[in-house]
Amino acid sequence: MKNFLERQCKNKKDYLVISSSPNYLTPFNYSSISIKTFLDNKNEIEDNFIRKKSWKHALVMQTIIDGEYETTEEANLNKHVKLRLLYEKNIDPDAYIRFSSIDFIK
Repeated sequence: MKNFLERQCKNKKDYLVISSSPNYLTPFNYSSISIKTFLDNKNEIEDNFIRKKSWKHALVMQTIIDGEYETTEEANLNKHVKLRLLYEKNIDPDAYIRFSSIDFIK
């Protein structure tokens, strides 16, 4: 996972990572928020991308275990935004991490 982020995010300040575990990314100096925070503030965050240009890219990190999303928020996110798959990595025989991007209309 760390290798993917290092390859994908050349300039960390350009990226917002949305995850059910945003604190995991803090030591790596990524701007990160929880999926719940994103869903609760979606319009304001979109405005930050489009008008204010606070970030250039949004990445979503989701965990899938036995074919199901680890949290309800991760499953709900797919109903509210269009995700474009970037990378998947097995972390266990029945689990993997998925990174997707959100393309905001500019």
